[in-house]
Parts: sequence; C-alpha cells; structure tokens
Amino acid sequence: DDNMQTPVLLPPSEFRILFVPLESEAARQRRSAEEAKEMEVNAPGSSSQDDADEAELGSAAATAKSSSAGGALDSQYCRILADVIQLSPFRLPSDYERRAVVNAERVKILQTAMQSLSPAQKLSLEDELNRGFRDWLVTSGNLRQVLDLVHMDRMTAE
Repeated sequence: DDNMQTPVLLPPSEFRILFVPLESEAARQRRSAEEAKEMEVNAPGSSSQDDADEAELGSAAATAKSSSAGGALDSQYCRILADVIQLSPFRLPSDYERRAVVNAERVKILQTAMQSLSPAQKLSLEDELNRGFRDWLVTSGNLRQVLDLVHMDRMTAE
C-alpha cells in the first residue's frame, strides 16, 4: 500500500496491548495441555505430604500459590499477556512491559468486581463495553488491522 502510515512510537503511558479474542490451534493445544496438567495437580487424591505443605503455607499463601499456577482466577487476557511478554522474540522495553502488567492488574480487578453483579447488570455492562470497544476500533483505525489479522489467520488455517 502506498498510503501506509509511518509507525509512531507511543510513550509508555499510552501503550496498550490489544488482544483479539481469537485462539490459534497451537495456543488452543497449549491451553488444553496446561488445563490437563492443572487437573492432575488438583486431583482429589492428593497425598498427605501435599496437605501438610498447604497447612504449612497457610490458606492465603496456598490460595495465591494455586491461583498463580494458572487457577480459575487467571483470565485468558492475563495468560495471553504472559505469553506475549515471555515468548515474544522481541523484548518490550521495561517501561512498556510494566505498563502492560499494570493494565492486566486492572483487568483482574474489574473481573473480580464484575463477579458481584447480577446477570442483568453483567449483560448491560458487557453490551456497553462492547459498544465502546467497537466505536474505539472504528475511530482509531485499528478495525482494519484486526480484520486483516483475522483474515490472515483463517487463510493459514485452510
């Protein structure tokens, strides 16, 4: 394209990682393997040594240990963010990485707060968030890039 814009380096304060909710086959297989491994670890027939270890750690530490290992509290957003930061061949500058982690923490807090809403409130909030996101995609010019990525992924899948 002759009309491609020159990339602009954003300051860390304006840096956002945009995730399109599209999972590749490799990512799906990796997630399935992690979930299977997680189920084995959390199997009901745990040994008495595991019980003793958890008793020594205390309930708060045990909860943190289980959630940091990819428990139900971790969102897909946070898992994908970790993949981007850890598996990318290009390291993000530390200021940008810190900003991405702060945003992930905000997403976790929002998800926790949403758990206390009624189903009708959740649906209303979800509709409002989706509407705002679609508007942002159109006004920012990112809609075209997202559609191109989805199209490329479908082409490689065929």
